[in-house]
Amino acid sequence: MPSLLTRSRTLAAAGLALCGLLLAVSSASAATWTIQTTPNASGAEHSNLYDIACHPTAATPCVSVGKQTASGGTSSTYAQAWNGTSWTNIASATPEGASAAELQSVECSSFLTAIICSAAGSYTSAGVTKSLIVFGGSGGLSTIQATPNPEGASETAFKGISCRNASACVAVGYSVKSGKKTAFAVRKIEGVWTTQTMPEPEGATSVELLGVDCPTSTFCVAVGSYAKSESEPQWAWSATWNGTTWTLKSVPNPAGSLRSALLDVSCASASDCTGVGIYRTSKNVQVSFVERWNGTSWSYQSSPNPVGSTNTVFQGVSCVASSPCVAVGDWNNGKGWQPMAQEWNGSAWVLDTTPNPEGATETILEGVACRTGCLTVGWYADSLGKRKTLGESR
Repeated sequence: MPSLLTRSRTLAAAGLALCGLLLAVSSASAATWTIQTTPNASGAEHSNLYDIACHPTAATPCVSVGKQTASGGTSSTYAQAWNGTSWTNIASATPEGASAAELQSVECSSFLTAIICSAAGSYTSAGVTKSLIVFGGSGGLSTIQATPNPEGASETAFKGISCRNASACVAVGYSVKSGKKTAFAVRKIEGVWTTQTMPEPEGATSVELLGVDCPTSTFCVAVGSYAKSESEPQWAWSATWNGTTWTLKSVPNPAGSLRSALLDVSCASASDCTGVGIYRTSKNVQVSFVERWNGTSWSYQSSPNPVGSTNTVFQGVSCVASSPCVAVGDWNNGKGWQPMAQEWNGSAWVLDTTPNPEGATETILEGVACRTGCLTVGWYADSLGKRKTLGESR
């Protein structure tokens, strides 16, 4: 997979890229998406969107986050807001002196008709990468919040955040110290972010968390991947929070799979969560991966792959009680990456129709938010290789 895929960029380095041909499964189309007009960062060489969150009880407003990259290669945080009619650029804070910064995940809670949003990611300064959380709303994410970083760590980054309410705000990712990658999680307690103790799979030497959701103040679920050594494959793993402690929860893999990872998770309730990502089949083919949580354990769900695809991945998922569960990502036909969305209809996953921007050479859907309808965001590369923001609705 190309290193530009955000949540799964570490999987590419671990060798999850495709080496084979997929015999694709066709499926009836569930819905058709429409491309929205989205702005790009003013003066930037590239603009990417990685995640989106909306008002928890209304269709709008919504906030999407990512990064913008200048012609010299320096990147900074980037955000947009949706008011129900159009997308506009909004302010997004970047730590002073940072040579690189990005926001990977965003979650919003409500205050009357407005939204309060927290976005998580990382920034690099003086050669050290540190965790980053910015705070605000649809008018801008202008406040940088102090977050702990493990002492002596050469790299710490957040990949997921869940802040549905003030008493259930958690951010997850990873930290690297002395060359070892470990899971990293923090929780906001009375306005202060505090490191949590996170269990890890037995024998793991490289662990990361890539997504988290907290549907209640006493339940959270986090997902990611781990490996037992540099030469060993990565496997999906998860942990749940009961209001006091985190507990490991095993993730079953499809029969014959060679490796797997969960890149995102979303919960309609504490007993109804969906995790999505990728796994590699016994024929060394990379395909989309779905797991369903029933309140006690995970179970694997099969999902279709577009006809002609040679590589498929889910990057994001949104499951709320008032809307169908929708997962987004991308697929490759051996010629280039194209957008993909699927919907759970109550008994099976079915493919939606997702259009490609005209002239796009590569298109990635990264995040999705569903309320009365659904919005998805990502990016595409034009004929000159410049990355542009992408929004679609259904």
